[in-house]
Amino acid sequence: MRPIRSGRGAAERAGQRASGQRHARALAARIKRQQDVVRSLEQVELTGVALPGDEPIVYPQAERWQELSARRVKYARTDFTTPRRPKRG
Repeated sequence: MRPIRSGRGAAERAGQRASGQRHARALAARIKRQQDVVRSLEQVELTGVALPGDEPIVYPQAERWQELSARRVKYARTDFTTPRRPKRG
């Protein structure tokens, strides 16, 4: 004759199995995030190196640069670094 089981052992095993599966998914997600960070940093390293055949960056002469900077003065109001109070009308 078989002993009568309360069912508690099966429930515990099911809970442990579910917990183990959650842990495995969380671990897989963590590993994926770490791999993606490394891939992103690898791209940063690659873009920081000039390759043969890349066109060099050529900046304009100082006079032209100053002229361009002077023309941008009218757009200085779009600078959001200093907070301003809203106008009350």
